[in-house]
Amino acid sequence: MNNIMISTIDTNLLFFELVVGCYVFGALISLLMRKYGYEKLFFIPTFIASIFAIILSLNMLIGGSSLHFEITPQNSFSINEFLIDGVSAFFVLLIGIVSLSVSNLKIRIPKDTDEIL
Repeated sequence: MNNIMISTIDTNLLFFELVVGCYVFGALISLLMRKYGYEKLFFIPTFIASIFAIILSLNMLIGGSSLHFEITPQNSFSINEFLIDGVSAFFVLLIGIVSLSVSNLKIRIPKDTDEIL
């Protein structure tokens, strides 16, 4: 039983790292490549991060576990602590669903209709 709990925590932490990494990657790519006109490519990391966020939140909600980890603070005044419990997993699920639908819509809409909207 204890091994299952440790593997669940490791899996949830991995999904959390993938979600944050994909969102940051998408933001950096959009900032660095925006002048080249590849707008649809910017939403692919967001689409992938949304899928990972939905998987993470459903894993937390169905499994009934919580995720808590700390990052070593840089000074004595900062506290870098993350906690994802049932309520925050529900809101991560909502954010994942909304960002999945928006990025899917943005990937599918042609560039000409962006100017009309």
